[in-house]
Amino acid sequence: MPLHSRRSFLAGAAALGTLALAGCGGRATEETVTTETAATPTRTRTDPVTETPEPNVVDPEDAENVYYVDPRAGSDSNSGDSLDSAFETLRPVMYDAEFELGAGDVVYLRGGVHKLRGDGSINLSYLTGTEEKPITIQALPGERPVIDVNMKGSNGISMFGSEHIHLRGFELKNVKRNGIACSESNDGPAKSCVFEDLEIHHYGQGDERNGNGISFYGRSFDHFVRRVTAHHGGSKNSSDGFYIGGEGDRLSGDHRFEECVAYLNADDGFDFYRSDPTRGSLVVNCVAYKNGTDGNGTTGDGNGFKMGGGWETGGNRCYRCVAYDNTAYGFDNNGASVANTYDHCTSFRNGTFGFSFTGNTEPDNIARNSLAWLNGEGAVFQAFNVRSERNSWDLDIDDPEFAKTVTGDDFLRLTKGSPCIDAGVDIGEPYLGAAPDLGAFEYT
Repeated sequence: MPLHSRRSFLAGAAALGTLALAGCGGRATEETVTTETAATPTRTRTDPVTETPEPNVVDPEDAENVYYVDPRAGSDSNSGDSLDSAFETLRPVMYDAEFELGAGDVVYLRGGVHKLRGDGSINLSYLTGTEEKPITIQALPGERPVIDVNMKGSNGISMFGSEHIHLRGFELKNVKRNGIACSESNDGPAKSCVFEDLEIHHYGQGDERNGNGISFYGRSFDHFVRRVTAHHGGSKNSSDGFYIGGEGDRLSGDHRFEECVAYLNADDGFDFYRSDPTRGSLVVNCVAYKNGTDGNGTTGDGNGFKMGGGWETGGNRCYRCVAYDNTAYGFDNNGASVANTYDHCTSFRNGTFGFSFTGNTEPDNIARNSLAWLNGEGAVFQAFNVRSERNSWDLDIDDPEFAKTVTGDDFLRLTKGSPCIDAGVDIGEPYLGAAPDLGAFEYT
């Protein structure tokens, strides 16, 4: 499917960071680690043939109820129905509160620092919207709210059994465990929630067991995560940027991650340790870097993208993703028994191998048009169970001729004359020129 003009597919790895999660094949330790400060990467969107499903956005004119939260001038004794009578906190609209949110309700958060009271958790559990009328909590246009959990309670935002809730446009920080915990409840699964334009950081700060940016656990299905950055996960036993987990037959899956970034997590960037292989997740245009340390001495497994966790896991796809400067693997199959697919991915300067295909998958994993360079121990590990087509290691490419190997606008992009240009195989996705290029970035 060639395109007739050259353009950039992804401008997403300009500057990248680290992330980590334990309890998934390795035990974290504490040691002194010196790490440079990572800048937040810039990202632009690349469309695979599988088009992005645009979630419904409720027009305030069509909302059932519209509420406002102003941390500086509001009061929880107000009605909350206008900027002049805004609430001070989200407490009045939480589960089992006076103005408990329902389908079609919209909450606008004003800019400024929102300090949590009481146990510190924003409880959105059991709240259910619909596909046509989701519950929406988002920034007031033109403003940037910062929710400071201030190490109170457990999770920053709890969403147990929640359905069709949309969270957009705010920052969430300083959390003991998970920034956002989206899991099943006793009443049923969590499903069909949307997380967009969020920055979640400094989670896992007070719990040695876990602490992820966003955690989908158990019967938690069909969530959409776009333009979310998760960084500085500090739990020594399991801090990932984005985590999919569960136990027994209660596994999570059917998620879509787009243009997300994970860095400086003590364990992994993206950890799909207990992902449901019958509900594979899609990861598109995402970046994971400098995971395996939180930058403050806590360390873990150190993979960029971990796509499984042993028997009856896997079935996921990474498309045009980038992993670099992680302490272990860039992309790790981690013993998954159901095949994962890695298309147009770039793995650069990770501590061990660029790609690891451990696990007895049937059929084989798939790796196509991907690129690995300058990884500590080589391009691939245990490549006997992968259908490898037109990757840099198949073609014995010694130097992809990147424009830059330090972060910046041309970081990991190909230069004219690169042996990776037009070297790939047509996989049914858009490309430029005579054939697809290798790696995450099409040459322009």
